[in-house]
Amino acid sequence: MGLDGCENSEELVQRFVETDDLVARDELIAQALPIIEKVVRKMFSDIPREIEDAVQETVVKLCDKGKLRQWYERQPRPPFCAWVAVVAGHTTVDLFRARFKSKQPLPADIGLSRESLPDAAALQQELAAQFRAKLLESLLFFPTHYLLVFFMNFSYLDATSEEIAASVGVSRRTVFYRCREILDRIAPTCKEFLHADLERCPFEGTRHPLPGFENLTKEEQEKVNQRIHDFLRTYPLEQGTAFYMKYSVLALKEEEIARLLKQPVTTIHQYLNSLEEQIRRMFASGDSE
Repeated sequence: MGLDGCENSEELVQRFVETDDLVARDELIAQALPIIEKVVRKMFSDIPREIEDAVQETVVKLCDKGKLRQWYERQPRPPFCAWVAVVAGHTTVDLFRARFKSKQPLPADIGLSRESLPDAAALQQELAAQFRAKLLESLLFFPTHYLLVFFMNFSYLDATSEEIAASVGVSRRTVFYRCREILDRIAPTCKEFLHADLERCPFEGTRHPLPGFENLTKEEQEKVNQRIHDFLRTYPLEQGTAFYMKYSVLALKEEEIARLLKQPVTTIHQYLNSLEEQIRRMFASGDSE
């Protein structure tokens, strides 16, 4: 990747963290900026707004003394440039994940004209259908353990990177690289969605397998999701992946899940029915502990 130019980064971090030397901070950011931009551009292709946002958020993180101190005190300490690249990559994935789930207005810059679809609802439906079909075609190239990483990232069950890593049986670093590999492949398709003039995220299926989940407190919701993640880890990879596919922002249908997992539709139906029934039983008493 050409991660060079950070020879005196250790000294600069120490000066900024310990003496609040803003000159050192600015020099550190100047060294890191080319690396951040290279990583972000690789992952977000040519989407100016997303590139700018991801770069800015990464720079903000590098201005955080607490985060810099964590790097400085790590033993063994990773090379600063490599660490910056990882921070930039994680920030970009998080930004993409948030935008993908977002219901906020997105910038209009797509070839499909409003004249061809004057009705706003019809326009959104058409754009969503186009994007969804292309995305599913792209995902056909990936094995099940990659698909699990992708759909856990975009699931309404809000899995953490630690939970994703535990579910797949790999390190958090491996989870990051798998996410990046998937995003690299689907970047052209994602670009169309990110540029589209959508008033809200068009992918809204069943949000959660537990009835009444939305009425729980945030703390209770986190405990419920943790238990579900732990429960799904006890099942074969295909079953857990099918479950996260259904409860993702794409809200995949059984036929679509069957195609991606290369399983019969009847098998997927059995997977989902069995898991959903057992999850309902887990919380039948109303106890989220």
